[in-house]
Amino acid sequence: GKAKGLFGRLRAFLKGYPQDDRMFLLGRGFAWRSRHAQMLHDLDLDVEFKERVETALSVEEEGLPFYHAIGMDEEENIYIPKEATVAHIGVEGTTRVGKTRVLEVLATQQILRTDAAVVVIDPKGDRKLADTLYDAACRAGKKFRFFSPVHPEVSETINPILRYDDPKDPANRLIRMIQPQEGVRDNFINFALGELITVCEALDYIGEPMSFRRLFLLLSMRAEMERFYARVKRMNAEDQTERGKRNVENLQRVIEHPSEHYKKLIITITPTLAMLSTGHMERLLCSPTPSLEFHRAVRNGDVILFSLASMVNKERAEQLARVILEDFVSFIGRVYAYEDPKDFPEIYLHADEVGDYLSPAFINLLNKGGGAGFRAACYFQNEEDWAATLGNKDSALRALGNLNTRIWLRTLSEMGIQNLVRNSPVANIIMTQETVARTPRPDNPDLLFQTSANSRTTPMEKPMLDGRILKSLPKGQGFAFIGGKYYKVRFPFLEEPSRSFFKERGIEFSDDTPAA
Repeated sequence: GKAKGLFGRLRAFLKGYPQDDRMFLLGRGFAWRSRHAQMLHDLDLDVEFKERVETALSVEEEGLPFYHAIGMDEEENIYIPKEATVAHIGVEGTTRVGKTRVLEVLATQQILRTDAAVVVIDPKGDRKLADTLYDAACRAGKKFRFFSPVHPEVSETINPILRYDDPKDPANRLIRMIQPQEGVRDNFINFALGELITVCEALDYIGEPMSFRRLFLLLSMRAEMERFYARVKRMNAEDQTERGKRNVENLQRVIEHPSEHYKKLIITITPTLAMLSTGHMERLLCSPTPSLEFHRAVRNGDVILFSLASMVNKERAEQLARVILEDFVSFIGRVYAYEDPKDFPEIYLHADEVGDYLSPAFINLLNKGGGAGFRAACYFQNEEDWAATLGNKDSALRALGNLNTRIWLRTLSEMGIQNLVRNSPVANIIMTQETVARTPRPDNPDLLFQTSANSRTTPMEKPMLDGRILKSLPKGQGFAFIGGKYYKVRFPFLEEPSRSFFKERGIEFSDDTPAA
């Protein structure tokens, strides 16, 4: 295909790479230094220049592209060293400024240039992203695994609570799904957690696979619970163990609880279980033998895309993202605890819109998961979402501290801008003040007054990065903090991929069809 814009198709995009695979190309740009901050300061004072720029730009133009011209003559390829990805990447930007396209650029290279497994959680369900990842996987000879609640006919099946280390784990994962909900009181959450643990421990005791559907039926239908209780009781009569006795006693307490009152107490969890286990969701999420499990797919170095279609059902997409991420965290924990991480390829996780579904368990993984070959890239609109999800600003700042490579596209996040400006190096800006004085000359009849002009320069320390520039970046441009240095970057936008996952499976879309 014909090259378009900064980069063309994948083959053209990969030209000019270093011969080794220790670098990922981010885009074109230059190191942002004090002299660039000085030039930006001088431009801000040039009222005539700014008026000409405003006149030249069309109404549709987003942002102020002249910022990049400050260092255009220094522009070169900007890379992220592979070793830096162990310390994770954070990509921040408001809506429709290019975050998903940055994801495409990084994930495509990881698919094509490494043996790693690549996992992408895409709550929106971006169809171009799906086709791009599929195209790259085909080129690399890797298996492409696709999960989507709105395309069950071509979707993999998963069971996010099938694997666990302790039977309490699935219960805790489910409770973490409902804890962010507003208006849910702690006593109801604690009751639901206790009942989930009771059922999960009993299922584990009799060796029955866990699923959202099974938990929903047991917690919402008294007759189903009574039949289950009878099975557990029979098994305990045969093995006569303390564990069996404890499970019988716990289940007996459940069935002796007045049914209507019990349903009111357990209502915090049953709607979520119903949403994830009724209709076609039962087949997609509740199989005892799912087609997609992290352990096998990661070991094979597969490319996995969870395309969750939040435009169709936002609540379902967020809940799916939470439980999938929890399952992934649990998988990494089991690898770290019981297996040799060297037996697995590296794992690149791309979590888009992560501010909507991150959890303390995931933050802990960011902090400690490097030993298992885990590398994350987190994409989010603002840092305020992290504070809201984690409870406060301090927790958010500690969590964000795990993202040691940072990329900022245009952002309106006051918290993000303040943190960036506060942490940026200090630049010595030369402030120039020009004065003109007119002095009357009554002593000289031929000279009415005398004029003098003076120029005074004063050095002043200012942050090297100004928050105003972050609010005015054009689409596809941003700043990056890599290896302790700041860079101004233009990001590539890949052309349409040559292969389409959907078209090859006979799925066509009209222009007004929601995302996949």
